[in-house]
Amino acid sequence: MQILKNHKWAIFLALLASVIIVYPQIYLRYDLSDVYQGVEIIGASEDEMAWLSRVREAYDGHSSISNAYFKEGKDDPYLVQPLGSNIVAYFGKIFSLSINNTVLLSRIVMTFFVFLLIYGFVFLLSKEKMVALSTSSFLVLANALFSRPALFEILKGQSPSLSYINYTRPVNPLMTSFFFFGFLFCFWLFLDASTRLSARRQWFYGLASALMLGLSFYDYFYTWTFLYSFLGVLVLIFLFQKKSSEAALLKQKK
Repeated sequence: MQILKNHKWAIFLALLASVIIVYPQIYLRYDLSDVYQGVEIIGASEDEMAWLSRVREAYDGHSSISNAYFKEGKDDPYLVQPLGSNIVAYFGKIFSLSINNTVLLSRIVMTFFVFLLIYGFVFLLSKEKMVALSTSSFLVLANALFSRPALFEILKGQSPSLSYINYTRPVNPLMTSFFFFGFLFCFWLFLDASTRLSARRQWFYGLASALMLGLSFYDYFYTWTFLYSFLGVLVLIFLFQKKSSEAALLKQKK
């Protein structure tokens, strides 16, 4: 309970971010309740329809999602990693939800956890709650504003043409961010001795980070490639630090 009290603002903002993400979908259902027939208004982002189609395909039992649009080839080997779409689909199957309510639930749950994972990782790095709160808020709620195209338009003195928050997409970036920041959070807990975890808990987070890294291979190409790049740079840093410490030890002996 103490950890909940220490990070109560992170939990509050994570809940608030979840509400902001799902508010348009819930509001439109209420506002158009007299004509609503179970068809959601799509348009939060340009490729949202593609991700929803993949979730529907997994929901219908075609877990490889090799072809979401045509009758043939639905169970062929996949071309795009299917794990994230399958996880979202099984959210709905567990609770016997319709596909629209499945996506709604995934937006609420995954936004909450992704926000806390970003907060936790940044807090472990900075040891500053305000830095972690602001970073996680900006990444989840204003990530489109800080994308490369938007920044270029701002630098040109133009107003960026933005769609709604990208984290409304249930698979990418929600599921991909879950594996990405989930690995970073668990791996840093395993690596950072300043957290003063017991050896058993430290190895638990180490195994959890390995699991996250392994699952990322089946989720999104750029997730595991970025993580391997991060690990490669970290190895080089450790090697440099080891050589520096050995050089300093030799100087002391001389």
